[in-house]
Amino acid sequence: MNLPKCYLFILEMLLAKKDSQLAAQAMHEIGNLQYHAGNLRAAYKWWADALDLVLSADDVLHTWRDLFKDATDMSAELLKRCGIWGCLLAGILSSNIAQ
Repeated sequence: MNLPKCYLFILEMLLAKKDSQLAAQAMHEIGNLQYHAGNLRAAYKWWADALDLVLSADDVLHTWRDLFKDATDMSAELLKRCGIWGCLLAGILSSNIAQ
């Protein structure tokens, strides 16, 4: 599926402005578009990249335990790390990837 160039341009602008929350939301939506177009690999890639952006780490799907190994309360640490909306988006992204 070819994405509209304006959508990718907006994503580039959000990343350049370091607005990771809106950029992650845009990546989530691109993943949804790819999923509904039947391109599951691309959807997975966009969702995984969005999850990395939300949690400010690389390869979160495989390294999430390392992010919280020193935390006494994982939920509090997650909330501190990415805020309530980031937690919500991370849950949605994780759910999409798991399915």
